[in-house]
Amino acid sequence: MKKAIFIMLAFFITSFAFTQEYLYKTNKDGCYYKYDKSTIYYYSQSNQHYEKDMNVNIFAYKFLHDGSDKVIGLVDETKELYIDFDDISFTNSSTYLPEVLLKGEWIHSYYFDALKAKNPEIILQHEPWWDERKGWKPDPYGEYPLSWGEEFEFNYGAYYFTKFTFCNGNVYYYIDKIQKKGDYYYITSKRRNTSEWDEKERKEYLKSSDYGKIKRFSEIDLIIKLDGEYMDVYLNSTDNHLGTYCYADSETVRQLCFFARVNDNLPVSYNNIRYPSHADGACDYDGTKTAKTEKSKTVTESLKLRSGEATSSNVITVMAAGTKVKIIQLGKTETIDGINSNWVKVEVQANAKDRDGKPIKKGTIGWCYGGYLK
Repeated sequence: MKKAIFIMLAFFITSFAFTQEYLYKTNKDGCYYKYDKSTIYYYSQSNQHYEKDMNVNIFAYKFLHDGSDKVIGLVDETKELYIDFDDISFTNSSTYLPEVLLKGEWIHSYYFDALKAKNPEIILQHEPWWDERKGWKPDPYGEYPLSWGEEFEFNYGAYYFTKFTFCNGNVYYYIDKIQKKGDYYYITSKRRNTSEWDEKERKEYLKSSDYGKIKRFSEIDLIIKLDGEYMDVYLNSTDNHLGTYCYADSETVRQLCFFARVNDNLPVSYNNIRYPSHADGACDYDGTKTAKTEKSKTVTESLKLRSGEATSSNVITVMAAGTKVKIIQLGKTETIDGINSNWVKVEVQANAKDRDGKPIKKGTIGWCYGGYLK
């Protein structure tokens, strides 16, 4: 009896694990496409067909690119055939990512801060592992000693989304299900199998991404809140903020890489850099930072909450970086530390802490300088 139960249990576990691989299915009758490995960007229809609602085992396929970064299908290399992405749908979801996420790379917002200030040190403040002066050795084998700018060019932290996948720091995830809840997208994803080399030696290359925070999860909920070309990223809970990212077109990424290679004296065309905009059209890099009422914002560094809109007013508390506030009133405009912005009256949101880690009561109201909110 015990043996029979064990066999049945093993069968159900195996069946469950197997069916979980079928995250996608075909959405119509169609035919496979074939490609020539010697001229990999040449495709044509094959005489092999598939039927609608055929399960697609993602782990048996690889991504097929069109000669650029755009993914056009899932390819079975053993058969030299692929299924076009347009012919595939989610098995578990009817919601898809918004088009804005699919149009290019999403890079750390502080990369734009560094570009605007023409100061690479801003990147090193956030990512000190690139700094050669601190003895970081980028290549675990010591075969190709590169400058930090060269390493940055290959391994900077960025998100890249397709219809069914996303990657961060060369770690790929297959999207299982997408749910839209208010302003947030909840993206349930399964990590693509990686090699032992990815897990060990490559970890030095991936420090600049969120890899270190998500590598231990085989399944994760990536949570995204969009504001125009700004994206706040959370892991498994909106209390776990990974960072703020911005859309960057290919020319901006190119100039960013030139910018990082400070030792190579590569010319940076700052006029070719396209800065991101918020949903309301405001840009943080056009000389002003105008706060908007009724917007939720995040404190970027320790910031004093005051009784009035002046540095001479009484300090109520000092909010820690990451504190969420809601702007309820705009105050006067003032330039502080070279930043031109409004004083704003704010209401502190849930789970706030001061710079010493002590809780700040939800609903606490006071004034702070809007130049240190984002």
